[in-house]
Amino acid sequence: MDRAAPGMNVFNIINIYENGQEQPCLPPADALEFWFQGLEGSSIRIKGDGMLLITDTGGARLSIKPVTAAGNPAKVDGVPIWTVADPSLLRLEVDAENPLLATIHAAGPVGTTQVNVQADADLGEGVRAIAGVLDVQIEAGEAVSLDIGAEVLPQ
Repeated sequence: MDRAAPGMNVFNIINIYENGQEQPCLPPADALEFWFQGLEGSSIRIKGDGMLLITDTGGARLSIKPVTAAGNPAKVDGVPIWTVADPSLLRLEVDAENPLLATIHAAGPVGTTQVNVQADADLGEGVRAIAGVLDVQIEAGEAVSLDIGAEVLPQ
């Protein structure tokens, strides 16, 4: 999977929302924080390495919070740029009213991909790129029906 360019601050998830409650995941990073919650009835899990697990019909709401090295709220210049490493696995919709928010939906196939977001931390005329990387694994959901196969036997 692609990683951010050299010199960028890269990190994985630090907090999750589950059933509306914040759950700590990893220690704070020095640039952006990812926050997410499961969509209608879907469950989300975090693997030990900070990877978001969703089902092949699931999704999550994501948000970023720019923070300083000490973990205090900070601002970014302009609109963050969100991307998905493999759009065949995951669809991404950035909130039109608040570009710090996005929603992801599994596209159907199972596999592993990343959500990436970049922002400019320099509030002046310069640019200091910061980035967030969220590893996402899409796994098969619960069975909902049974397909029956048949083979005609020779007489």
